[in-house]
Parts: sequence; structure tokens; C-alpha cells
Amino acid sequence: MKLDFNDKYRKIGFTAFLVIIASMITVLLFTQLPKVGQFIAMAAGILKPVIYGTLIAYLVNPIVKYFEDSFLKKLGVRFFPKDEGKAWIFMRFMGVTLSMVVVLSFLAVLIVLVVPRLVDSIRLLISNVNVYTANIQSWISSVTPEDSEIGTQAQTLSVQIFESLSDFLQKLTNGDMIESLMSKVFSSIYSFLRETLNLIIGFIVAVYVLVAKEKFIAEIKKLLYGLFPAKRVNRFIELTHESNQIFGGFIAGKVIDSIIIGILTYIVMAIFQMPYKELVGVVVGITNIIPFFGPFIGAVPCFFIIFLSTPIKGLVFLPLILAIQQIDGNIIGPRILGQTVGLGSFWIIVAILLGGGFFGFPGLLFGVPIFALFYTLLKEYIEDKLRRRGLPTETEVFKTISIIDSSTMQPVYKDLPDRMGLGTQDEEGGSETEPSGE
Repeated sequence: MKLDFNDKYRKIGFTAFLVIIASMITVLLFTQLPKVGQFIAMAAGILKPVIYGTLIAYLVNPIVKYFEDSFLKKLGVRFFPKDEGKAWIFMRFMGVTLSMVVVLSFLAVLIVLVVPRLVDSIRLLISNVNVYTANIQSWISSVTPEDSEIGTQAQTLSVQIFESLSDFLQKLTNGDMIESLMSKVFSSIYSFLRETLNLIIGFIVAVYVLVAKEKFIAEIKKLLYGLFPAKRVNRFIELTHESNQIFGGFIAGKVIDSIIIGILTYIVMAIFQMPYKELVGVVVGITNIIPFFGPFIGAVPCFFIIFLSTPIKGLVFLPLILAIQQIDGNIIGPRILGQTVGLGSFWIIVAILLGGGFFGFPGLLFGVPIFALFYTLLKEYIEDKLRRRGLPTETEVFKTISIIDSSTMQPVYKDLPDRMGLGTQDEEGGSETEPSGE
């Protein structure tokens, strides 16, 4: 039997039924929260290839769009001038293929060239503990007066530190330690192989998502417009576009910026003949993804690694990495990232602290774009309220406003001196020069 929703009482009854069902589901979720969490975790584990594939497709999509817009669209029209469908298929197929070749080639180069050197650097770092002890003791002796209390304490402290480190490394080679670690090693190998398989399937899923992305978006729109009012769906689509601009620009820009900084660090390390240049380049490049604090997080362990090998070069490393980060912060970063985030330095620090404090490492990476999204939404909401009340929306204007008269809803401007010579004050205390908007 088909329900007649035009009938008033049937509408009320159906609404009450939905409210009861929603209440029961809410109570069930809160009372069975641990089981719900376990179910979500299990479902996420099963769907990992799909999650990986969607994330890969999102990251690779800008490369696909670049290839399509730069030359593939013209080639498609040239090869198939009378068949628009075939031209589109050619453009999309070649765009996805070339993008995947670029990404997989980059990963292959990283694995073949960087990983073995990285492993050798770590192995060399572990095997030269005794050499580092002698280097540090010799350096301490050269910079402190003979038979001084400071020199004696520094020598004793260095010996204790390196003895502890040496004992730890020796335990790693003992049979008892190896036996206790075998299960963890096999478990790690199994997890690595499983994640590798999920990643391979994820690349396959990413290809399907990239090829049919317009169809997936159309199906989602169809579903939303069928379930919710058009006004809410339109706002959701606008929010999705804003989120994509913030997240897409930030993530892609940060990845490119970090790759450049990692390569630049390696080149500078090679020029100055620094030890462990591959290891330092990788560490600096990876940690540079973290906004603001990333350069410091990467520079500190790299300094100690170089300092252990050659104390003088460790001290030289500090101004070098500082110069690289200044180049990144003032030249490379702004050119790549632009104004994709739209947050000031203060709010970036707040976003990183909140994200890292609540969500750990993922919060450090994504705290800034998430905070920027909320900041943008709040800004739009506040400015819409101000416009409805007939008030200015530019932040600069409020620097000159003392209060808003509640009876007239008109700004009362401050009586500010003309300190910068930008304009004289009028009789009401405002400046004759109109404040510029944002």
C-alpha cells in the first residue's frame, strides 16, 4: 500500500516514527559504543584498499587534470575530430596512465636509489658508536681548559651516554633479545606485506576512481538531492568545493615543497661533504610536511647525528639548515602554497597544537587545513550576520571602531592620532582616508 504523505496525520505519524527510530539508534550507539567502535575498525580494515585507492586518486587527480588541460584535450580533438566521446575516452585514459607512470616512477626511484643508501647510513651510524665516543671526547678536550671541572664532567657524561648506547646495541645482537624479537619481526613482516597488498589494490581502485570520477560525483549528487532539501545540498556542495581548495592545495603543495626541500638539503649536504646526507635529506624532507614545527623536528635529530660523527660539521649544519628553512619559508613555500590555507602564523600554531594534542601525528599533518576550513566557515557566518545588520565586514575597519551604538547600530569611531601621516582625523574621530577592505 502506498502511503499518502499529503495527508496531515500520516505525515505526523511518519515523522514520529522516524524520530523514535532515530532515538533508538542513538541510544544503541551510546550503550554499545565499544562494540560499535570495534565494528567500525573492522570495517575500515576490510575496506582499506578502497580507502587507500580513494586517497591516492585524490592526490593524483591534480596531475591528471594538468595533463588533460595542458595537451591531452587538444590531442583528443585532433585524433578524433568527429567523435567527442572517443576524444574524451582518449584524454582520460592517457591522463590517468601518464599520471600513474609519473607517480610509480617516482616511488621506484625512491626505493631503488634512496632506501639502500638510507639503510647503509643507519647501519654505519650504529656500527661507529666507539668512533663517535672518541670524537666527542676529543672535541670536548679541545674546547675546554685542561683539568677543568666542566671538561671532566662533560667527559664523564659522554662516556656514560655512549656506554648505555653501546650496551643497548649489544643486547640487540644477543640471542635472548633476538629470540624475544623474532615474533615481533615476523608480525611486522606480515603487516608490511598485508599493507603492501592493500596499497597495490589501492592503486587499482584509484585508476577506476579517476576514470569514472564524474560518474561517482553525479551519483552522490543524485543521492543527496533525493534525500535532502536542495538548499542544504547546495550548501554542502559549496562546502565541499571550499574543503577541496583548502585540503587539495595544502596537501599537494606541502608534498611538492617537502620533496624540493629534501633534495635541496641533500645537495647542500653533499657540497659541504656532510656525513649521512641521504638520511638527513629524507628526515628533513619528511618532517617538513608538518607545518611550522616540522623544520625544527627534523633539524634536531639530524644535528645530533652529524655532531656525533664530526662535532665541527654538526655546528656548521645548524646555520645551513636555518638558511634552507628561511629559503623555504620566504621563497619556495609561498610560491607553491600561495594563500591556500589563509591562516595567520598565530592560528597555524594553535591549529598544530590542537591537532597534535588530540590526534597525534595525523593531527600535526591535517590540523592546519581542518582548522582553516572551520575558520573560513566561521568567518563567512560572522560576515553574513554583520551584513544583515548593516555593519562593515572588513577587519581593518574594526581597528578604528570603538563601539557600535545599540540604538542606531552605527559605529562610533576612535579618536586616533594620525601617527603614520595617512590622513587627518575628522570631527567624529574617524579618518578622512576610507579604510581599505580585505
